[in-house]
Formats: sequence, C-alpha cells, structure tokens
Amino acid sequence: DELIGIASADPDDDSVPMTRGKGPMTLDSRQTTLGLAAFFLIIGVGMIWLLDLATATPAKVEENAESLRLPPKIYITSSRQGPAEANGGDVSGIMDFFADAFARSGQVRLAAAVGSDISYQPGQNAYLFESQLTNGGTDPEINFSLTSLATGETIWSTQMPLPQSAVDYPEELGPIASRVGGTYGVIAAD
Repeated sequence: DELIGIASADPDDDSVPMTRGKGPMTLDSRQTTLGLAAFFLIIGVGMIWLLDLATATPAKVEENAESLRLPPKIYITSSRQGPAEANGGDVSGIMDFFADAFARSGQVRLAAAVGSDISYQPGQNAYLFESQLTNGGTDPEINFSLTSLATGETIWSTQMPLPQSAVDYPEELGPIASRVGGTYGVIAAD
C-alpha cells in the first residue's frame, strides 16, 4: 500500500488523519457525523422559520377612523308631481321597495330619516336617492336621481315608465337599486 497525502512530522498536529487506500483522503466517522448533524440542524432551523413565517399573524391593523370607515348613508325620498289620479302610482310602495333593497346592500347604510327629517352633517358620507312619479307622455313615469349630500351635486339620474303593478317592482326596479347601491354601483364608484 502507498500513503496518500502529505504526512505531518508533528504528532500533535490537528490535521485530517490519513487513511490508507487507493482513493482520495477521507474523513473519519466522527467528523462525518458532526458535519451531518450541523447540516440537519441548519435545515431544521430553516424549516421552523418557514413554518413560523407561514402561520404568522398579520401586522396589527391600526384602529383609526380611516380603517373603520362605514359605508355611506343613503336617504330615500319619494314624491308625486301632478294630481294623484293622473299618475296613479303607489309612491309609498316604490319607496318601501328601495328601502328594502338598500337595507340588504352591504355598500350603503339605510338612514332612518326621510323627507324633511334628513339632516346632513359636514364630513358625513351620505347620499339622497329621490324617486318622483310624474305624468309621462302617455303613461306615468318615474324619475330617479342620486345626489351627493357632501357636494350637493346630482351624480346620477334616470327615467323609466312606471311598472304596471308592485309585483313587477323586483324585475323592473331591481336593476335601479343595483345600479345605485351595488358593489360596482354609482355610490361605490363615487
């Protein structure tokens, strides 16, 4: 057999011990075990860190007025223009339909005040939804408008024929309620 590697003349030298064989210099089993233990320790610590990162709770959300913002208020009014017998629609039924539709929406808060009881406070995010029954050309019509109480501007309006009966309200007035108070409606976009 031949000796592979360079041997040290000093017996107290802490160099890697030499082994006899035909291959390159090899480590003894104690050094191999320590190296593998250190490797698996680092892998284990890394895995614990990754698991902790994956299950960490998000940073605490600051509790201020901006983060706890409520949906805007919506006030509803309904009126009749012209003699009642001429346009014959049920003003209170239309108002009740929209009150129910907006109360079910998560995008607006239905305000309890109606008509002259509406009181706007500066800085409040609020809207006025008005429906007005009018005499159309041949049939009664409803004019709808949405006014921002913060700016006083009418931001949306439309006109449509009066539904034949209250049974038709969901089909004919439902799209109006969605257009105003829906997730992608006029109020959400304002």
